[in-house]
Amino acid sequence: MTYVLRFLSALCLFAILAKGNVLLDAYSNTVLVLGYRVLLVFSPLLIRWVGHSAGGVCFLAAAGGAVLWTVPGTPVHLMAALLVGLGLSVGGYVLKATAAESPSGASWNKIALNGGSLLAGVYVALMDPTWGVIGFLAPLIAVLALSGALSLWAVRGDTGRLGPRHDVGPETTGRHKAGWSLLGIAIGIKLFAVFSILPQYLLLTSGELPAWYGYLISLNAAVVILLQKPVMSLITAGGSTQAREKFVLALLAACMVVLATPSLFRVELLPGALLWITLCSVIECAASYLDVAASRAACLFHKEAAAGVGAGLCVALSRFAGDIGPELIGGVGLACIAGGALCLYGGRARADQVAVAA
Repeated sequence: MTYVLRFLSALCLFAILAKGNVLLDAYSNTVLVLGYRVLLVFSPLLIRWVGHSAGGVCFLAAAGGAVLWTVPGTPVHLMAALLVGLGLSVGGYVLKATAAESPSGASWNKIALNGGSLLAGVYVALMDPTWGVIGFLAPLIAVLALSGALSLWAVRGDTGRLGPRHDVGPETTGRHKAGWSLLGIAIGIKLFAVFSILPQYLLLTSGELPAWYGYLISLNAAVVILLQKPVMSLITAGGSTQAREKFVLALLAACMVVLATPSLFRVELLPGALLWITLCSVIECAASYLDVAASRAACLFHKEAAAGVGAGLCVALSRFAGDIGPELIGGVGLACIAGGALCLYGGRARADQVAVAA
């Protein structure tokens, strides 16, 4: 049931994000993306209030927020963005926190997430522009309401653990939390690049989103679904935990370079866009390992919350920085990866030197 709910909520999220560049004003779009992760700060409070029903309550709140988007008025639309962001944020975190306890769980979580993204891409591509906002949102509202009902039904009588389980390990320090938060910003940039950098670049170069954009979202999801398990198996096949983390961070840094150079790939043309999206998708498969590493370090919450900052920066810079938006976004991502790696591994290296000297 966890993966079914992850699939359904992802379908709604990515469909809204894909059309948000056209259907939502810049401020509502930014609030939605920023709130989708930053509003995770309310998850401990909501979990304390409603316990195992938190996921269902949040998905129903997201459905209510989507209904508000059908009402005219900028203040109402901003409130709608907050409700949808909060609902999908906390609801998704409750599901992901449990799945990220193992490489296998993280892989299946990513597959479910991208299964929803794949179907969302098809939905966006087939959507008739004459449907309008109400016609576009009505099926998504129904799916969100169904997700909330299923989530509430699934937890009836459940008195088990809520949230991730952590093995006893080294104490989590402020340095580790800062490091994972910085990496979370970079990961947020990566996750939302397809829904911000690419469509805004296409709008700047051609004045409209081409018909094949929706299918690119589906391609992104299809690549992750097909390669997620093989890539994760390859990463976990050998080497130390720290070596695996550093390898994945190197791939994430390479992805930032790709994100910063859509003009180099000529993404306004279908072949260039296919290559750009495929490279990003393959690296996204590897980045799932960081969910496992953050969960084991008891820093998954910090990483996920910080991802909202990265997502918000990605959308804001894409929509307000014009032609230099991709370069700024890639530069911010690289700086966060470097800072995060320094926080996580710089202290370890000094500790090792002290231990050897002693």
